[in-house]
Amino acid sequence: MPPFLYNIQDISMTEQLEVLFPSGKEITLTGKQFTITPFKFGQLPKVIKAITKAATNYEALKIEGTKIKPEVALTILSESGEDLIVLLSDILQVERTFIENLDPDEAVNLIITFFEVNSDFFTKRVVPLITKALKH
Repeated sequence: MPPFLYNIQDISMTEQLEVLFPSGKEITLTGKQFTITPFKFGQLPKVIKAITKAATNYEALKIEGTKIKPEVALTILSESGEDLIVLLSDILQVERTFIENLDPDEAVNLIITFFEVNSDFFTKRVVPLITKALKH
């Protein structure tokens, strides 16, 4: 059944509000708590720049539901590392050196969290555009 046919009463108030106003996801990096929220319009150029190289490999953007696999995060990092560091420092509002000095497992977790929080954008906008472009 398409989502718009669901009875709104079947969805909790919290879930309804989360759809309208995504709160983001908490993450701890180097002992500090951060909230990763959906990116803002002004960050879109950095987002697109950070994923463009990795996006040429369609498999790299396969996101199942709201989860991406660690190897996908590593692919994106290997293809767009410098741009991704700039993007993530902007998202967290920290200096670039903070991102550069993360432990590798924290960095991968940060990338995964960023894509999970923004998965709706990637699965409904980016992947279809890439698929369409690859067919031509």
